[in-house]
Amino acid sequence: MQKKAITCLVLVVLFVVSAFSGSLLSAYGSSDVLEQHSAEDWSMFHQNPAHTGKSQSTAPKTNQTLWTFNTGGPVDSPVVFGGVVYFGSLDDNVYSLNATTGDYIWSYTTGANVLSPVAVAEGMVYVGSEDFHVYGLNASTGVLVWSFKTGYFVDSAIAYWNGMVYVGSEDSNVYALNATNGDYLWSYTTGDMIMLSSPIVAYGMVYVGSLDNNVYALNATTGDYVWSYKTADVVVSTPVVADGKVYVGSDDNNLYALDAFTGDLCWNYSTGGPVFSGPAFADGVVFVGSVDGRVYALD
Repeated sequence: MQKKAITCLVLVVLFVVSAFSGSLLSAYGSSDVLEQHSAEDWSMFHQNPAHTGKSQSTAPKTNQTLWTFNTGGPVDSPVVFGGVVYFGSLDDNVYSLNATTGDYIWSYTTGANVLSPVAVAEGMVYVGSEDFHVYGLNASTGVLVWSFKTGYFVDSAIAYWNGMVYVGSEDSNVYALNATNGDYLWSYTTGDMIMLSSPIVAYGMVYVGSLDNNVYALNATTGDYVWSYKTADVVVSTPVVADGKVYVGSDDNNLYALDAFTGDLCWNYSTGGPVFSGPAFADGVVFVGSVDGRVYALD
């Protein structure tokens, strides 16, 4: 499938953020450290480094419109941290708005479309752009602190963990960068583009999908290869990790459950179409959408 078609479909998925209540601790090893924030915060794509898509915040009771803010293009998934909304737009900008009022705080202009959902940590906003760069911006002012150039588009979401920023690029690489100064720490080259599948972090490992049909597990500190699992088609779905398993969709119509430590297949479920969306996990149930027009809940 061509990049344009995949991007259009997945952009729709990025607008939908699943919110569920409960504990996230099962997705993390005992040495993992998460920045403390309130139950209302959603500081990165799918809420946390394991991308469970699960929040302790209560859901709205109505669909009342509180405010709107117009950008110059389609908007990707917002994150909320400390009463501020951060997001990118295909008008090339990253925006910061007051979460209560929608008032403009700042914007930063990159050199191309910003399809990458941002992550917020350590007083910084981290985001990728189709100008090939990853940016670290001051969260309060939007001032550029650092940038790092990859070899091609950066459309995947940023993951932050333990002082490091993880991101996939369409140059086929997964990168780990120092979150404070953007220094290169390591990279791992897959067999094809990492288009929209976003790295996640759990159990001291990074998990990500590639257009080479594989899901990869890498050592989060060193970037060393741990395992890979080959599906029957491209993987643009962002994995989720919970209860010792990696859940990820593939363009082969399947949702896969893999052992998080070995990569062994636990089970797969076939839907009626490609699975681009990133699954969400809550209370022992995996929720995922398919291009067949259905949302599935699997126990």
